[in-house]
Amino acid sequence: EGGSALILVPEIALTSQMTSYFASIFGDKVVFMHSGLSKGERYNNRMRIMSGESPIVIGSRSAIFMPFKNLRLIVVDEEYDTSYKQGETPRYNGRDAAKVMAVIYHCPIVLGAATPSITTYYAACQGKISLLTMKERVFKTPLPQIHVCDLKENPPIDRSGLISAPLISLLQKTILEKNKAILLLNRRGFATTLMCSSCGHVFKCPNCDVSLVYHKGMNRLECHYCETVHPLPGECPVCHGTRILYLGAGTERIEEELADFLPEARVRRFDLDSTRRKNSAREILDDFRQGKFDILFGTQMVAKGHDIPGVQTVGILSADSILNIPSYLAAEQTFNLITQCAGRAGRSRKQGEVILQTYNPSHYVIQCAARQDYESFYKQELRYRKLLEYPPFARLMKITCFNEDEKKADSQAGRIHSWLQSVIPRLSGNVKCTAPFSEPIKRVRNLYYISILVKGKSLTSLKNAMRGTPLFEENDIIIDVDPL
Repeated sequence: EGGSALILVPEIALTSQMTSYFASIFGDKVVFMHSGLSKGERYNNRMRIMSGESPIVIGSRSAIFMPFKNLRLIVVDEEYDTSYKQGETPRYNGRDAAKVMAVIYHCPIVLGAATPSITTYYAACQGKISLLTMKERVFKTPLPQIHVCDLKENPPIDRSGLISAPLISLLQKTILEKNKAILLLNRRGFATTLMCSSCGHVFKCPNCDVSLVYHKGMNRLECHYCETVHPLPGECPVCHGTRILYLGAGTERIEEELADFLPEARVRRFDLDSTRRKNSAREILDDFRQGKFDILFGTQMVAKGHDIPGVQTVGILSADSILNIPSYLAAEQTFNLITQCAGRAGRSRKQGEVILQTYNPSHYVIQCAARQDYESFYKQELRYRKLLEYPPFARLMKITCFNEDEKKADSQAGRIHSWLQSVIPRLSGNVKCTAPFSEPIKRVRNLYYISILVKGKSLTSLKNAMRGTPLFEENDIIIDVDPL
C-alpha cells in the first residue's frame, strides 16, 4: 500500500540474521541501520529510507529516528530487552520511544517476545493493549527439556568451579550425534579477580571501585567500567609477594577448560572481546550455522534470538549470577535469560535438552524457568512488585549526583532530598522518595555517585515542579526516568 515498516531488534548481532530473512522475501527493499555502520553506509541507508526506496527498515534503537516515508507499522522484537535502554544522555527506552512514534505516525505497533516484560504483560492483561499469543513453535516441536543441576549435589569438576559432570556428559552425547551446543556464562575474561595469597591485596581499578579482570589472550588486566588497561603484575604492590591467585572464571577460562574435557570438540567464543572487529559477530554465527565448529560459548550475546539449525543442547553455567544483582528487575532478567537461552535448543524437528546449573534450585525463578512457565512466574513476581511498589504499580525516577569529591556529591544529594521532602506532600500522584544512597559501584571513572529513588503513581506533577527549581540546572546531576 505504499507504506514502510520498522523492525527493531535489541542487538546489532541480530540485524544481519533478521535482514537475511527479510531480504530472501523482499530483496533490496530491506535496509538496516545501527551504530556499527560507517558514516558512508549510514548516509546511503538513510537516503534509501527517506526516498522510500527501501521501505523495510531493520535496526537497533537508533533506527527509530530515521526519516520514514509513510511509516505504517512498527515491530519491537524482544521488547523486554534492557539493551533498548540508552545508558547515557539522552536516556530513553527504545521500546517506549517506538510507542510514541506509533502515536505520531498513527500506525500499529507490535511488541514481540517469548517472555514479555512484566509491565507490558500487565498492560495486556488489563486490556490497555491487545494480547496475541502463539501457542506452538513453528515446527510444533516441543519446548526443550530443562534439567536443573544442583551444584551442591553435583559439585563442579573443573578448576573454575563452573562445569559439572552432567553438563560434560550431555556435551559428549551432543558431539557424538553430530549436533551443536550453545553455552552461556555472563562474565568476560579469564579471571575476574586477582589477589595476593600472602597479604590478601586485591588488584582494583585506580579509577573505579571494582576488581580488574585478567584477559589471558591479551595478557593484561582490564576494567570493564572505565575500559582502562593495566599490565599484568609481577608482584604485590603492598607486600611484594609473588604468589598471585587468579580467582573467578570468565569466558576465556571456560574455553580452556572445555578444551581439556572435550578435546574432540571445536569450540568458538562469542563475547565482546571476540567480536570487536567489524562483521566478526556475523562471521562467527555464519560459521556456526555452517557447522564449522560444535560449541558456541559466550556471554548473553549467545542467548539472543539466534535461529541456528542443529543446536540440540544448551548449557547455562551460572543461573545465579544475575539473580543476585541489586535490582528490582533481577528476577525478571534471570527468568528471561534462562528461557531465551534455552529456546535456542531444538528449534527444528527434534526436542532439545538444557542443563541449568544453580546453587538455588528451589528459588521460584529457577523453578518457573525450568518448567518454562511464564504465567506462574508472572503472578509471583507481580505480587512482589505490588507489595514493594515497583512497576507496573508505580513509576520510577532516579536522581543521581556525581562528583570527584564524595562529600560534594553527598551534600548535593542531601539538598535535593530536603527539597523533595518539602515539596512532595503538596504533589498529586502519591509520590515518595528514598534517602540518598551510594550506587552499588560507588566510584566509576573517578566520580562518586549518590542517588535518590523516587516512586509514584504519576510523576508528572513532580517533574513540573523540578523544571522551575535551580537545584536541577546544575551539570553534575543525572535524571533518569524509568531507570533499569
